[in-house]
Parts: sequence; structure tokens; C-alpha cells
Amino acid sequence: MKRKLIYLIVVSAVIRILAASFTELGNDEVYYRILALFPDLGYFDHPPMVAWLAGLTTLWSTTTCELLVRLGPIIIGCINTWLIYILTKKMGGSDRAGYISALLCTGSIYMSVICGTFIMPDTPLTMFWLISLILLIDVFKNQSRKSLILFGFTVGLATLSKYTGGELWLGAVLYILIFERKWLKSPYLYISVLISVICFSPVILWNIQNDFITFTFHGERITGGSKIELYLFFRELLGEFYYNNPINWVLTLLAVISFFRATKTGRTNQNTADITINSEKPVFVAKSWFYLLLCIAGPMIFLFLTVSLTKETLPHWSAPAYLTLMPLAALYLDSRKESAIKWGYIASGLILFTLIAGVIQVNIGIVNIPDDRGPWRLGSSDFSLDMYGWRQGAQKFDSIVSQDTIMPKDAKLIQYGWDDAAHIDCYFALPYGHKVMTLGEPGSVHYWDWITKKRGAFRCGEDVWLITSSRYPKKPEEFYVEDFEEIYPADTLKIYRTGTHVMNFYAYRLKGLKASSEKAIFRK
Repeated sequence: MKRKLIYLIVVSAVIRILAASFTELGNDEVYYRILALFPDLGYFDHPPMVAWLAGLTTLWSTTTCELLVRLGPIIIGCINTWLIYILTKKMGGSDRAGYISALLCTGSIYMSVICGTFIMPDTPLTMFWLISLILLIDVFKNQSRKSLILFGFTVGLATLSKYTGGELWLGAVLYILIFERKWLKSPYLYISVLISVICFSPVILWNIQNDFITFTFHGERITGGSKIELYLFFRELLGEFYYNNPINWVLTLLAVISFFRATKTGRTNQNTADITINSEKPVFVAKSWFYLLLCIAGPMIFLFLTVSLTKETLPHWSAPAYLTLMPLAALYLDSRKESAIKWGYIASGLILFTLIAGVIQVNIGIVNIPDDRGPWRLGSSDFSLDMYGWRQGAQKFDSIVSQDTIMPKDAKLIQYGWDDAAHIDCYFALPYGHKVMTLGEPGSVHYWDWITKKRGAFRCGEDVWLITSSRYPKKPEEFYVEDFEEIYPADTLKIYRTGTHVMNFYAYRLKGLKASSEKAIFRK
């Protein structure tokens, strides 16, 4: 099985390398890529690990090479496939069960695509998450103080990747309170917690310096809703079903149901309240490990489903919980007939095929997605254009700038929001020596408020460029009518894919930044 595991890792890596090389960066990716150019202890909306990772693989270069930006996720994706194999084995699974777990991991959109191909905060989070689970198994299996100390360190690194990494401590403490209360008397537990806090201290320090703006921002994202919106709940539920692969989701549900049925009908000789390390296996997994994983995954799933009743959520927020339960699905399949492994192959094959098809769609557009919204919104219905056309548009814009006699040669580019600013910076600005800054409200620009200051801020009377895409067009007159003396269009940059006009970029000249602008950060 180990040879098959290596083959699986290699094949998956090759496909993900091709996907990383032949698609341009997505909305979130460009943001983290730009953050890498500004190393910091923390950022407006995320801990620093993702920026450190992107900086490391790109060597903090201003050149935008998609493969280098995504090299970290590809490597970590390979490591994660091996780690989940190890985790399943640690839980008493066979080599076959470990291999099935690796197949299911590869078959997860969250693990193979979102974390394993694209650069996201979840990329390093998932690696430290799996290592933490392996260490936690060792803590309770072998009463290992060393593993408990290391657990504190890896959880600290997980929280430096994404704040949801703290859920590992919540789940561990919940398990200890219910089943392993003797650990409450151990000083090593509190030393481990302290180590996690020390690891997380850069983010705490940055927030102290910036009025705890990160925690305020995220607090508003999950609190404050009062009206129940069932469509948000079902959108979150369906998103979790899709992101974690429908096959994985159903297998996990079947594993949980099978466990509780076995316990209820007494198919084990063990009392359900008697959770010990040396327990007999109820059908496919020891009770101790089942409840440990459930204590970690359950609160996270419950939290985001509850939040989704009144607030907008994203399905990948709860995805680490499904990653936690994935070994249960593998152990469940391993306990079935020999042919049951086919579901693991189907799950992984489905996602790898989808990834290949996605790359082809992005670059060729094999599926025609009609759009009747007119030139101003051309391409807005085609999600595959999110990662296409940026280099093409940048080349056409550079041609305009090089021939322009109206704007200063060193004129900056501005944007109202953080996501558009990052895309324009990666493709339209950095390769050609331009600067991108934001002119918007703090909630819309995120860390770009700091970037704008670090790049020198604005001068009164300054002339700037603005680029907007027909995918998400924004008329500058609607945002900046009170900020500039004059605003007028410069040109339309038509983007073609296999000879078909699929979208536009619109270039605008914004003349004379007013001193009265409340959005601008001016030089002192």
C-alpha cells in the first residue's frame, strides 16, 4: 500500500503542478501574494503564516510566477496526504485504511484544490492541524508529555495560519474534561497552552499596536445577525457537502451512524461511558479515538452552521472539521467488503478529473457560458474568467501607458477594494514598475491601508489611473466624484480567449486628487 500511496502523491502533485502553472491567480491568492511583499507580525484580516509562506516560495520577488506562488500549497498537499495516512494508522488502522484515507483526502476539493493547489491561509493550517491530531493521539495513547508539549507548539503554528486553529485546543480541552480529567492536574497541559500563546503572540502584539482591529473585524463577521435567513443556512450546508466531496461527506455520515448504531445495539462489550485507550473496537474504530475526533470536529461544524442562520459564511471555514473526521470514513470503508475501496478511487479520481477540466475551461472555454448583460458586464456570468485575462489586459494597458501624453509617467493606479487592488498590482503594476494604492473605506481596503502608507501615500492634486473589469465593474464616478477634479475613460481593453471576445478591462484617468478627500491618505 505504501507504494500505491507514493504513486497517488506523485500523480496528484503532477496534476496540481499543471493546474498551478496554467491558471492565473485567483482573488484571494493575489492578496496573499502582495502581503508577502510586506512582511509583518500580523495583517488586518489574517495571521501572517500565509504571507510568510508565499514570500518564502517566491523569495520575496516582485515577479508574479503562479507556480512559485503556489509551490507551498503543492508541497504541503503532498505532506498532508502522507500525514492523514499516518493519522489513520495511529488510530489503529491498517495500511489499507491509511491508503483509503489518503484517497479520500485527495478526493476533497478543500484539500486538493483550495489548500493543495491555491495559496490560502488554510494551506499551512491543514498541515499543522494534521500534525496536531497525530500528536494528540500519542498524548492519550502513550500518556506522552513530550507530545503534549509539541501539540502546544503545532497548535500555535496553526493559529498563526488561521484563527480557527484555536479550535484544536477547544476540542482537546472538551475531551479532557469529559474523558481524561487526570490531565487537568498535569503542569504539562498548562505549559502546552502557554507555548501556543507564545507562538500566537506576534498577532497579539500587532493587534495591540492597531487597536485590535483584526478581532473587531472577525467578530463582526460571525456576530450581530438577528434575522434568521434559512437560505444562508442551506447554502452553507450545501457548500460543505460540495467542498468536502459528496462521496466523502456521505461516507463520513455513514461512519458516524454506524458507530452509534453499534454502540446502541451493544455490538461491543464496552459500556458507552467507559472510554479507555485499551477498549475493543466497535465495528471499525476505538471509542476513544471516535470521541476525540468528534470533540474537535463537532463544535466547529455546529458553530458555523449556527452562524449561517443569520450571517453569511463560507464553506471552507468548517472544512478542517471534515478533515478531522476523514479517517473515520476510511476506517469505516476498510471494515467493509474488499470492493468498498472503489469509493476512495472514485472520490480522488473525480476531483483530479475536475481539476484538469477546470484548467481546460479556464484557458479554452470549452463550455460556453452565455452572457446577455452587454459590454459593461461582459463575462460576469463566467466564473472561469476569474483566473484568466489578467496578463493579457496588463500588456494592453502597458501599451496605453507607454504612448500616453496626458498622465505623468509615474502615475499610480488606484482601487477601491483590496481584492481588485491585489489583482491589478500583481499583473498590471508590479511587472511594469507601477505602484498600486487604495482609495476607499477601511472595511473595503483591509491591509491595503497599511500598504498605501508604506508606498508613500498620496499627494494633493495627483493624477492616477483606475482599471476595472467587466466581470465586476465599478464606475469611478460612483466612488470618487468628490475626490477628484475630473474623471473620464481612457480606453477599453478587450480580452480574447481562443479568438472569442470574453471580457473587458476599462481604463480611466482620474485627474487632480482633492485635498478635501476623506478617503485619501496624504503625505505628511
